[in-house]
Amino acid sequence: MSSCPASSSDIAAWVQAIGSILAILGAVAVAIWQSKKAQEHTLYAIDQQRKSNDLEMANTLIELAANALKLQKHMAEKLDTREKIYTAAEDRLPFDMPMVYALQRSLDKIELHKLPAELIPHALMIAETFRQVRVKLDMVFDTHRQMDAAAFADFFKTMTQMQDSMRLTVGEMKDALTSPSDR
Repeated sequence: MSSCPASSSDIAAWVQAIGSILAILGAVAVAIWQSKKAQEHTLYAIDQQRKSNDLEMANTLIELAANALKLQKHMAEKLDTREKIYTAAEDRLPFDMPMVYALQRSLDKIELHKLPAELIPHALMIAETFRQVRVKLDMVFDTHRQMDAAAFADFFKTMTQMQDSMRLTVGEMKDALTSPSDR
């Protein structure tokens, strides 16, 4: 006994069976292909969303840093002489120090674990530099009467150095954000 079809109806049945199997295999292949394409599209959309979120975080961090730099400059200009420091210490710059404290709180609330890795060093530098500004301001207001000329000179020099540091960090962040990296 042979397994070959004996009649034309048997051949038609075999052709139909083979066609059905091929149709099923084709449908499975199309479904697999469509699934892979859908997965690739989903992964691409997730990656684009991550990049968008990273860019938004970077822009927010740059804006915070730019505002910290502006506030540093403002405070340094208001406190650029011993006389101005004595006058400001009397009322503790009531309209300016709350801004310093609020900005430091904002910088301290940055969730480093949510930042893209390349932004973490910048975020740390910004927060630490501004914390030092706040500490230096509090110190000068608390001890201005006991400070000698060298201490005042150190204060002015340190304020300038911290502005330079913040300016450099803001510039590096802006450069990193605009450079054609893997973003």
